[in-house]
Amino acid sequence: MYSWCRLSPQEAIAQSVTLMVLNTALTFVAIALVDRWGRKSLWVTGSIAMIVSTIAMACIFQFTSGYVVVAGVLLVLIPHAVALGPLPWLIISKLFPNRIRARTVSIATTCVWIASFTGSQFSPMIFGAFEGQGIPGATFLVFTGICVFSLIFWVMLLPETKNRSLEEIAASWHKGT
Repeated sequence: MYSWCRLSPQEAIAQSVTLMVLNTALTFVAIALVDRWGRKSLWVTGSIAMIVSTIAMACIFQFTSGYVVVAGVLLVLIPHAVALGPLPWLIISKLFPNRIRARTVSIATTCVWIASFTGSQFSPMIFGAFEGQGIPGATFLVFTGICVFSLIFWVMLLPETKNRSLEEIAASWHKGT
């Protein structure tokens, strides 16, 4: 058991259920915001919020434990549930031309699930390795790096898809547009 995890099984289950209910509610917030703000603005805002929250989690894991960790998890959950969690599913269906959409969305979906599985499988090992060195919060700095990469990738490479037809999005991939 990790030194920062000092909850009874009942407390852990209750907190997990609370987080999942909040995640579901925040998904509805995402649905309301995506067309108002646009995909790119929502992604950039969510990425910046995720960078800040994962840095905060690194500090929380390094210097405290117990219920404060749950508050930190809420900080991470909010930008994920509102932006970084649902937006990839919306975007992958709009980025590819009709002739290859089914295949590319299948490949992208497979990649997302493989990454999710891999992350969930390796996170305990990463936590354990960093905790063994006395720096359990460093795990979240790894996640921060991933969020920084995601922000740069989105800003530099992906087009805004709000209020654009599939043909307009496809045309944006050509140079000079």
